[in-house]
Amino acid sequence: MKRQTMAIGIIALLFLLVIFSYTNEGFSSSHTLPIEEDNVNPIQGANECSTCGMETDEYTYPIMRPDYETRSKWIESYNNAPRINIERQIKNNFKGSLGGTNFSLLSHLDYIPIERDQGNCGNCWVWAGTGVLGIALDVQERIKDRLSIQYLNSNFNGGSGNGWACCGGWLENLADFYNDTKITIPWSNVNASWQDGGRTCGDGLTTVPPDTISTIPRYPITSIQEEIIPTQAIGNDTAIVNIKSVLNQNKAVWFAFYLPTDPDWDIFFDFWNNDNETDIWNPDYSCGHTWVNGGGHAVLCIGYNDKDPDNKYWTMLNSWGNRTNRPNGLFLVDMNMNYNCKYPGIGNGDYGFYWQALNVTFDIEIPKVITNTSTNVEEINATLRGTLLNNGSNDTTCYFLWNTTDNFEPPIDNESVGIIAEGELFSHNI
Repeated sequence: MKRQTMAIGIIALLFLLVIFSYTNEGFSSSHTLPIEEDNVNPIQGANECSTCGMETDEYTYPIMRPDYETRSKWIESYNNAPRINIERQIKNNFKGSLGGTNFSLLSHLDYIPIERDQGNCGNCWVWAGTGVLGIALDVQERIKDRLSIQYLNSNFNGGSGNGWACCGGWLENLADFYNDTKITIPWSNVNASWQDGGRTCGDGLTTVPPDTISTIPRYPITSIQEEIIPTQAIGNDTAIVNIKSVLNQNKAVWFAFYLPTDPDWDIFFDFWNNDNETDIWNPDYSCGHTWVNGGGHAVLCIGYNDKDPDNKYWTMLNSWGNRTNRPNGLFLVDMNMNYNCKYPGIGNGDYGFYWQALNVTFDIEIPKVITNTSTNVEEINATLRGTLLNNGSNDTTCYFLWNTTDNFEPPIDNESVGIIAEGELFSHNI
C-alpha cells in the first residue's frame, strides 16, 4: 500500500514529513468453504437466490444464478453501454505484430491472495470491479491501496433484501453505485475490511451496518462509467486486439463469463481445484450447450502472454482466495477461445462472454504544508513549527524528521505529532 509523503524543511538540519498512515489489517478467511445444502438447488426468482454456490466434492464456490429476466437486464446494460475509446496508435501496434509480449498490471493492485475471497457471498462482480478501480487509482494517482469491498456490500441496495450485493450484479451496478457515492475507501478503514464472506443471497442482510464503516480517509471519484470492449460478432483476431489495446492503456478488464449447465461448471471447478496457475483453461467445451440452470462469474483480467504462439493466454485474478496449486489466486484463459460462444436459451443474443472496462477519474488532493520559523534554536535544541494548509480530504498524521549533522544527511530520528486538522499550526520540541 502506498504511503503518500511530503517533506518540508524547518531549519537547515530539520525536516517535517506529512503522510497518510494506513495499515493492511483486514479480515482473513480460509478458502475451504462449507458445503451448504440449501445452495445445491437454488430457488429461481427475479432477485431471489440469484447467486447460489455450486457443490463439488471438496468445495463450494459462489456463482451468480440470475433468472431469465435478470440475465436479460444485465446483458441489455452491456449492449447499451458506450464503447471504450481504444487509442488508435496502440491498436495499430498489435495489428500484424509478430512479436510476443508478457504484459501484466498486477503490480498496480494491492491484494493479499488468501483474503481476496468472497466466501459464500455472490459478489464476484464487486471484487472484479473494485480491482479495476484499484488499478486505475495507482495508474492515475500513484496510490496503491487496497480498496474496500465491504463498503459497497453494506451500502448497495441498503445492504439487505433480495437485491443486495451477495445476490449478484453487473459492472453497471458498480458504476452507478460509485456515481452516487462519489468516493471509494481503503480496506483498512474502521469496519471496511471484508466481513460478509459467511453470508449468502438468501440471508438477505449484511453483517456490517453501513453507518459503522468509517469513510475517512477516502478517495473522491469525479466520474465513472462502464464501457464495453467489442468482442462479439467481429472475429477472434479483432476481439484479441481490442482487449490487448485496453490493457495496454493500463486499464484492467472486467470479464464476466456464463456457463450453461452444472456439468459445464463442474469442469471449471475441477480446473480451479486441481490444475496449476501455469495451466490454461479454454471454455469452448460449453459452446452450443442449451442453458439449463446455468450461472455466471466475474473476474479481473490483469494481463496476457502471447510469447508462445501455441499457448497464448489471458491472466485472470479470481476472488475465491488461494490454494496450494494457486498461491496467487490466478488462472489462465486461452486467448484463442471462441469469443462468439453462444448458449441457446440464455437470452438477449445468447452470448456467453462479456469484456468491459471502467472510464473513471479521481479527484485526489495531496496534503500541503508550509514551513514556519523555528524558535528556541540552540546548539542541541530547537522548536520546529509548521502549518498544514490542506489535509488532502483525509486525516493526516504529521511527523518531524531530523538529523544533527551539517550535511543534510537523511533523518535519523522522528516524532509523530498525531492527526492534524486542516489549517492547524503544529510544533515539536527537540
